[in-house]
Amino acid sequence: MNNELSGKLTGEVVQIGELMTFESGFCKQPFRINVKDNGYDNLIEFNLLKDNVDKIKFLKLGQTAEVDFNIRTREHNGRVFTELVAWKVFGKAESANDPCAKIEEEDVPSEPAPF
Repeated sequence: MNNELSGKLTGEVVQIGELMTFESGFCKQPFRINVKDNGYDNLIEFNLLKDNVDKIKFLKLGQTAEVDFNIRTREHNGRVFTELVAWKVFGKAESANDPCAKIEEEDVPSEPAPF
């Protein structure tokens, strides 16, 4: 049995926060996605930490993103703090005009490359 608390969610990117860098060299960047649940909005905030902050550079507001994350919880002075730490972020192409759109099988030439 795996004791790691983790999950995966897909939603629309609605906010990309400012990169925060601390004196220790540690950095984090928050972002939010909207996950629809029975027609209702659910804003979920994630943090990218350290080297993972580069994973958000390709995302745009309004784009659909799939986020793999871990749940971290700690207690401090009698209060419980929970953080969703994203470790993988995958932006999904929204239209065929998007250069990152998925290539369909019929778009691939049937003749082999000349090399």
